[in-house]
Amino acid sequence: MKLHAEPFHSTGAMGGQGALKLLGSLNFDFWSHVMRETIQNVWDAADPDRCSPVEFLADLRTYSREDWEPVWEGVFGRTVPPSNDRGSEFPGDWGQLKPAGPRKMLVLADRNSNGMGGPDQADSGNLFDTIVPRDFADFVYNLGVPPDTKSGGGTYGYGKSVLYRASLASTIIVHTHCTDELGRPDSRFIAIGLGKPYGDRRTGQPMTGRHWWGDTDTYGEVGPIRGDEADSLAEAIGFPRFEPDERGTSIGITVPNYAEKGHEFLQRIQAASLWHCWPKLLDEAGDPEMRFHFSMNGERIPQLLPRDVDGLGPFCDAYMAMDDPEHVNTHLIRAQRPKRDLGRLHLRRFPEREDPETPLMRPFDGRSRHVAVMRTPNLVVRYYEHPVNPVPSQGWVGVFKALPEMDREFAWVEPPAHDSWSNDAGAGPSGTKTSFPRVALRNIKTLVAEFLSVDLATGSGTGGSLGELSETLGQLFSPGGGTGIGGSGPAGTPRVASQSTMRPVISVADQELDRESDRLIHRYPFELEHVPGTSGSVLSAKVEVVVVGGATESSSPWGLRGAEVTGFQDPCGDMLPGEQVVVPVDHPGGMWKVVVHGPLRTEIRLRLDAVSATDEEVE
Repeated sequence: MKLHAEPFHSTGAMGGQGALKLLGSLNFDFWSHVMRETIQNVWDAADPDRCSPVEFLADLRTYSREDWEPVWEGVFGRTVPPSNDRGSEFPGDWGQLKPAGPRKMLVLADRNSNGMGGPDQADSGNLFDTIVPRDFADFVYNLGVPPDTKSGGGTYGYGKSVLYRASLASTIIVHTHCTDELGRPDSRFIAIGLGKPYGDRRTGQPMTGRHWWGDTDTYGEVGPIRGDEADSLAEAIGFPRFEPDERGTSIGITVPNYAEKGHEFLQRIQAASLWHCWPKLLDEAGDPEMRFHFSMNGERIPQLLPRDVDGLGPFCDAYMAMDDPEHVNTHLIRAQRPKRDLGRLHLRRFPEREDPETPLMRPFDGRSRHVAVMRTPNLVVRYYEHPVNPVPSQGWVGVFKALPEMDREFAWVEPPAHDSWSNDAGAGPSGTKTSFPRVALRNIKTLVAEFLSVDLATGSGTGGSLGELSETLGQLFSPGGGTGIGGSGPAGTPRVASQSTMRPVISVADQELDRESDRLIHRYPFELEHVPGTSGSVLSAKVEVVVVGGATESSSPWGLRGAEVTGFQDPCGDMLPGEQVVVPVDHPGGMWKVVVHGPLRTEIRLRLDAVSATDEEVE
């Protein structure tokens, strides 16, 4: 392979350093953007006729001097451009590629995709002919070419610049199995580097700073190594092999720019991939759309699914519930002028500590109060922040997804990094201004305020509820009339108010939650104060299922096993089964607990009552 440096032509060109800055400012951690962009490109190239999920692999490789030789000799031909000033923002220090450098590479590979096919030169064929894909030419040579993928994640063709910025040498290596412009199988291998414009030391000609290592003999300037030679080069540098007739792409980010230990870096990009791309991994009806794998020198680390990541479960539940239009917290977002359905929103509550620790690579801090918005590719565009739940120990999340027919309207108000939706009316795909994304964000804000106002009404003040909700939908603790869990006692302690001054008093603490298979175990701690002069108290607990509108039923909706009181746990830890228990006045004092078993996807209402016991009941 030989080096080709691009000169400035008479009509000008974009400098390599300018290409590195095309994404502009970033709203997330840098490596989050790398993984977002890569996985988005992988999905845009997915084979529509595949029989299994698209596979994505990130393999962090460290090379010995001997193992690096095929990279230095075979790929770069022991020739690199003059390095840029180390003080520049994007150094493009090609000296890092030499054997004395770090000798590391992050290989990002996909399978069950179409690879990068079409012409292998930028000036071949009709540039905007969508019948023949131009993925290879657009990725390797072009910038800012419109996508040819319907409902794809990309819109500008600028996102790939983040791959170069991830490399201390601003250089990547590409190997793809694809079909050419005539539909014939092809294998291609090429390396690309970006740097600052400079003057050729020998001729003085101004150079753009864009470079390729490839075949300079067959092509007028440069093209990929092809066929068996391409496969041999890829195998020699540790890229994953292709099975017969398998298509896909492997991209090597040379000398990846990270500071921590290798295994910590790998865990970081794994967590980032899940936080930004988790909908691709959900198993809705059979296989998920994609599977992610992470490895170090070919040895895979444990696979994580979205529900394995602390804090992602509620988003997954909200996403899955969006398809239930009858759910009280699912909303169809509409625009009135012109009248258009824009997308669906689902909001969900769940128990959360008041000072939760921030999970690795979560793109926001503090309590969960965010709506994840996305388009048809099912990749999170952004987590939009909203007010916290007024109930201290309750978090909430939401998911909004634009309808397929509105996908391009939302895509066209995204910046090149695809990490936000502009609140300003922008030029839509037809060239006219579109305000649909702004309308959607405004309606989401209104619905969130209504959603939280319910918690404000039930979460504070006399006769209110604790407002605690379960992991997947929430358990609503409400008085239900008479003596229920709720109200406020001295110093803000939730209490069960007596119906008369001669009834026992119950002081309630925060509930405890455990999960057992497909059931939630709720433990409601409380202290009992007997009426002076009585023999004891009789405690009764009832639990009901809350349905839409606030009514209750004795059985759970959707045919699920209902909620049930399994008993009382006394201060000594002994379990007393049943919905009623008699507590003698001489029973050891301390904290009691009502134990309730309930399904995951129902709201429940607990009613706890206490009356003074007669002497006969105590005996």
